[in-house]
Amino acid sequence: MSKEEFLKRIVFSLIFLIALSSNVNSMIQIEATIDPNNLINESDESNTILVENQVVETRGLRILFLPIDFDMENDEEKKSYEKAVEEQKEYLKAVYPLAEDGLEVSAFSNSIYTAERTTLIETILLVKVAKELAGFFDFGIGIVPENWFYEKFGTSSGGAKFPIIPNAVLADISSKEIVAHEIGHEFGLCDEYNGYCGNVVCFYEGIPILGGLGCTFCPNKYGQSCEIEGSCVAGQQAATCIGESNLKGFWVNKRKEIGQNINYFSFMGQGGSYRWASQDVYNHLLSKLSVSPLSFSSTSFSSLDKVAYFSSSNQQILVSGLVDKNGWVGLQGFYVIDNSPEQDIPTGDYSLKLLDSQNNILLDQSFGVSFLLLSDPPIDLNTSGFVFTVPFIEGTKTIEVIYNGEIKAERVVSDNPPTVSIISPNGNEKWNGVRTIEWNAGDADGDSLSFVLQYSDDNGSIWNPIAINLSETNYDLNFDILKPANTYKIKVIATDGILTEEATSNTFTIQPQDSTDIDSDGDGVNDEFDKCPNTIRVLEVYGCSCEQILELKPGKDEGELKNGCSPGTIKVFKKQIGWAKNIFE
Repeated sequence: MSKEEFLKRIVFSLIFLIALSSNVNSMIQIEATIDPNNLINESDESNTILVENQVVETRGLRILFLPIDFDMENDEEKKSYEKAVEEQKEYLKAVYPLAEDGLEVSAFSNSIYTAERTTLIETILLVKVAKELAGFFDFGIGIVPENWFYEKFGTSSGGAKFPIIPNAVLADISSKEIVAHEIGHEFGLCDEYNGYCGNVVCFYEGIPILGGLGCTFCPNKYGQSCEIEGSCVAGQQAATCIGESNLKGFWVNKRKEIGQNINYFSFMGQGGSYRWASQDVYNHLLSKLSVSPLSFSSTSFSSLDKVAYFSSSNQQILVSGLVDKNGWVGLQGFYVIDNSPEQDIPTGDYSLKLLDSQNNILLDQSFGVSFLLLSDPPIDLNTSGFVFTVPFIEGTKTIEVIYNGEIKAERVVSDNPPTVSIISPNGNEKWNGVRTIEWNAGDADGDSLSFVLQYSDDNGSIWNPIAINLSETNYDLNFDILKPANTYKIKVIATDGILTEEATSNTFTIQPQDSTDIDSDGDGVNDEFDKCPNTIRVLEVYGCSCEQILELKPGKDEGELKNGCSPGTIKVFKKQIGWAKNIFE
């Protein structure tokens, strides 16, 4: 065995032992002696003892990607979205301090469409609500087509988020670094791409500050040291800026160094062709993601310190709405949900109050809003929004939003929750192509209802959004955009504005496009052999049994039910005349 092969095996053994350590809760030191019996002759026998590592257990990230305004039935657009999600995922694994299995990603394949007049804040609220209702993810990322920001809002930004609406981001499809950048803001990192700190958005106690004193509190900012057009400011500490040809970056999931003789720049900036995690950015992320605090942890004013931890309260109410600078408040759909992640809600001039039937205050939650959109450049808007969860306390009768002591909006809790049940799919179907999801819903109080539609491809462990704020009780979905599997379920969530009820279908199958093993009408016989219509879905006119024909025929003829269909009934059915005239439309 050569010396090189011997040393290689030693290194691989160390990596293997570290990987097996699943309960590491803090930094540890590993020491190893190479060739302790001096079996290999070396010119220097004194350098055989030194292996020191800092091994840190980090919590994972769970991300829900949502296509916004993509035509997912267009093969080219669908592939571009899927490629973008894969690139974002791989980049996060490369630059964020995550364990090998520390990133869980779900990418929904059905686009969420925004109306022509939908604002940026409304779009971000949509992503946030979808993420919260899914109930599993730390982040909701809305991927938008190239030039979407410019075409809809006239800005050249590659990404956008509101600092007061945590865990929800919009990202342009064209940049693989943008999700890492925007999530970095959630952990308290600042932009590094402006010519002077006066234009840099920083955080102080969860509130964004445009320049000034706030810059000194950013973990990746040191005084007036900012990245200028891809270059480090003279005098900046080299260790805090990776844009030096003699510095190396680290490719986390490949466990290798990169960069020597290449100018890499921080992904929190925008300079240069190559962007990676600078040392101060990486150290800060490591401190925020580690299970145990680290000695080099920087102070963070991000609202994300409690990511992935769940509230002890059994039920929370998800509230959302829009506000403007004149104090107007418009409430959106509320949902009573289970096991929502805890949130640090920034305090401010607004408050959400839960009151009982005697107007006793059950909960008084202060919250703030920001009209600053984190984009390139930052935009001061006239309209902002809020979305967060608070405990839903039994006996709540009224929910109020107060601003400067004045009630700006309120919603009354009804006596009864909605009712909802799924008609189709009802279990064991084998579907592909465009199918109609149908459900029944009602409300004993006469409240108008809206619906959220979700699907699961793993028998209900994880739910992905299909559509939000539906008013109809049916929805056409092209199931060919989903991967074939026999573990699908559909969930419908109904809300009357506050109270929420849900229904879940039995398990059904999505089959490949070219499969003939399909039972669209749900009668247990594959369509290849039976294309008779029934009360569930009307298809072609042949292959019907007498029992199926009589099921379609108005009224009941006891004689035919007992003795079989008469020639007259069969003639009317085949020629589609009389009572059968409109059955097949």
